[in-house]
Amino acid sequence: MTDKTNLLRISGAFSERVARLFAAQQAAFLKQPYPEAAQRIAQLKALRTQISRYQDVLAEAMRKDFGYRPAAESKMVDLLGSTLELNHAIKHVKRWMKSSRRSVEWMFLTNRVEVTYQPKGASVEACAPIPAGTGRQMPLHIVTNMSPDMAVMKEELFGPVLPIVPYDTMEEAIAFINKRPRPLALYCFSHNGHERDELLRRTHSGGVSVNDWGWHAINHDAPFGGVGNSGMGNYHGEEGFRELSHAKTVFQRHRFFPIGLFYPPYGTFVPRLVLKVFLGKGDPELGGQARH
Repeated sequence: MTDKTNLLRISGAFSERVARLFAAQQAAFLKQPYPEAAQRIAQLKALRTQISRYQDVLAEAMRKDFGYRPAAESKMVDLLGSTLELNHAIKHVKRWMKSSRRSVEWMFLTNRVEVTYQPKGASVEACAPIPAGTGRQMPLHIVTNMSPDMAVMKEELFGPVLPIVPYDTMEEAIAFINKRPRPLALYCFSHNGHERDELLRRTHSGGVSVNDWGWHAINHDAPFGGVGNSGMGNYHGEEGFRELSHAKTVFQRHRFFPIGLFYPPYGTFVPRLVLKVFLGKGDPELGGQARH
């Protein structure tokens, strides 16, 4: 059996397993599409417990997947981050779930509008498995004298590869960033407050760490996500809850509200008054003829 055939066989089995898991997740969601806060908190606590129990197993799996990765790094970056996120959600999810009362338009006074937050449900995009690494450690590479068409300047880097692009002025650095797709993160190393403010104001990125790298993603009361090519939406904290919830508007008309005043025929006093107050009068020089 060739390597290609074997990979296709593994890929097919993997896709079938993902399909089964997805079907099970859909069935579980349909069975209880709107879990109460107590159930959500219990499930979050259970997940936190399992991460703690399986931390060594998970770290070993990540080591094999990366080819080489220290267990402490996997636990610090992936498992600790997830645990801190769970702690934050356990503390706040009950408040996040509460409906949000909104104001109604003047013409609908005495009625009620609120926004409820309903889970969107499971969503999965199946991908083929990627063969594990060879276990070879890669030393740090600093790359200079690149041209813009090189792959190292266009693709996301997951290894210890650091391209160095020199610049003479802050304007030049900002222009370089803005000519390219918006990045997931921007790391600004500067103790000049004016330079930092200019960089933050005039560039777009998913998030920023100043005088360090990546730690904005570990603070779970603030959102983390991309913008443009680097991703859509946010997770972490309240923004993550909103991202995975459908904000459903519910308008409730009370029984005796005279809604019939806004139905045809439209030439009656109330509709004409509403249009006059809120739209004013059209410009007759632009043409058109009002018909009621």
